[in-house]
Amino acid sequence: MVVFKLTKKENNKLYYIYYPMGIEKEGGGIIKIDTECQTGKVITVAPLESVRKLSVKDQMMMRDIVATLREEGGHPPLTEEEWPIPTEVMLEYRYGDAAILKILEGLASGEAPEMGIAKC
Repeated sequence: MVVFKLTKKENNKLYYIYYPMGIEKEGGGIIKIDTECQTGKVITVAPLESVRKLSVKDQMMMRDIVATLREEGGHPPLTEEEWPIPTEVMLEYRYGDAAILKILEGLASGEAPEMGIAKC
């Protein structure tokens, strides 16, 4: 689980501090949310964060699997707009990404949460 707290509002940007496993004494990371685009990004990694690097090859493999499953299920082909062709290594943040998803869910329902807890 991850605990997050809103620290600053600036135009269409929200800044949150997040604490992996709710442990504040180790320090937190910073998340920036763009309310206009409905996107989020970890801008400072928390000390207890778990980061995983996904190579371009691994991302392409996942994309190809999803594309195949869609076609087998009778759905339209996967477009580049839905899932762009990867060109660089992607970083996956176990705790930061979970907090971002929870915050974006709140925004989608009309309200930016002041604080919250997300499951990882």
